[in-house]
Amino acid sequence: MNQFKCRLRKTLAIILLVTLVTAGNRSNAESPLPVPDFQLSQRAVPIGGLSQLSSASRGADETWKPEVNRDQAKQTAKNIYARCAPAIVVVRDDTGHGTGFLMGKDGWIVTNRHVVNSAGIFIRNGRRIVMVHFGRLNDGLMELDKKAYPAFVYATDERRDLALLELAEKPEYLPTIEPLTPATKTPLPTDICTSIGHPSSGMLWTARRGEISGVGMWPNEHIDTMIASLVQTDADAKPAATSLPQRKVLLSTCPINPGDSGGPILDRDGAVVGVTFGIPRNKNTNYSADKFSYHVHVEELVQFIKDRPTEAEVVVPSTFDGAKISELVDSNDDDVWDTWLMGSEPGKSTTGYMIDLDQDSKRTFKEKYVEDPEQRSQWDFEFAVTKLGQVRTFYDTDNDGNVDLILTDVDGDSVSDLCIAKKGEVWRIDPREGQAMIDATLYADPKLSESLSAHFSND
Repeated sequence: MNQFKCRLRKTLAIILLVTLVTAGNRSNAESPLPVPDFQLSQRAVPIGGLSQLSSASRGADETWKPEVNRDQAKQTAKNIYARCAPAIVVVRDDTGHGTGFLMGKDGWIVTNRHVVNSAGIFIRNGRRIVMVHFGRLNDGLMELDKKAYPAFVYATDERRDLALLELAEKPEYLPTIEPLTPATKTPLPTDICTSIGHPSSGMLWTARRGEISGVGMWPNEHIDTMIASLVQTDADAKPAATSLPQRKVLLSTCPINPGDSGGPILDRDGAVVGVTFGIPRNKNTNYSADKFSYHVHVEELVQFIKDRPTEAEVVVPSTFDGAKISELVDSNDDDVWDTWLMGSEPGKSTTGYMIDLDQDSKRTFKEKYVEDPEQRSQWDFEFAVTKLGQVRTFYDTDNDGNVDLILTDVDGDSVSDLCIAKKGEVWRIDPREGQAMIDATLYADPKLSESLSAHFSND
């Protein structure tokens, strides 16, 4: 029996690490949290002397389906569509699209983090920029406003998979749009709900009705995690999923598709009870084989808005962006590796390099380990350059092991067009202008300044 429990626990842990198909602008993007496939068991699973009935033990005509009062749900969806659809927008970048919705008269828009996380960076303020499209209601149908309104990403939350956008330009008719509001009633299973979004396989402002089918913490209260805890014999051991970041979620029977990510799930009063973020993955088709979808709970949304920062977040580039291969070299011929070269493909020019100016990196570092976080952390560099579209230089000015200054040159004149600096734990735009991209005087330690100067004098 103990061997069976051990095998079951391992099996459940593996199942729980299967990823979710996000319903956003990139159908193959991974959700920040692993989500299982939810394939029904084909046999009874003994649990503490009981048995869980499988789909194979029921007749085909006895398969359980959620019951929804279709007439009531249809009337609810029709009533809220005219009122709520104009507040729901298309959010797009060069790679695809998702859904978002207005919250507040000032033009704040909520969507998923994974919808905007690959958007381009606006060089003048260091923030990600996306395009937003509104629609106008005409004879009960939504018509697309083809004009694109730029919006900057103001704040994101990786755990909740939420993002807050700030319109840089607003449509003249914005004051006539009634923004959506969070629900004050706690959503419960069997509550009628409506989804409005922009599914890739459908049409813009597609409405679907259904009901709330489940509420709980993810992934702690996922069924596989709960079962694993029931059969856990070691009191000190915990299922693997309990160590993952938690968030409160809703399950609904609204049919969700890629492109719907970031859209609202609405109660019968038209209030937001959740934000769509994903669907279960079918192992064979990569699309949902189940009759429910995933939404960030309204409580998480309210807290995200409440906790938003007083200043907009800026994008902090990584020295490893675009790097796939690497090579360690001794650039000053002192028989010690001091420079880590990076490239996108073998035989191609380098995409960047990181110099360990004081040569204090761990010497157990191995080559060709670009993707290994442990290997990355062993390389303690104080200066780096990347060349991917724009040229960037990275400085660890106080030599504490963390980059604290990043300069970006867009036009190739060796002078910074954007400077961001870390102040405490927050990155902000640095007001200095005309900063040279390579400046040895930026270091607090004169020895680092001398070392950087020596490297470039050798070149």
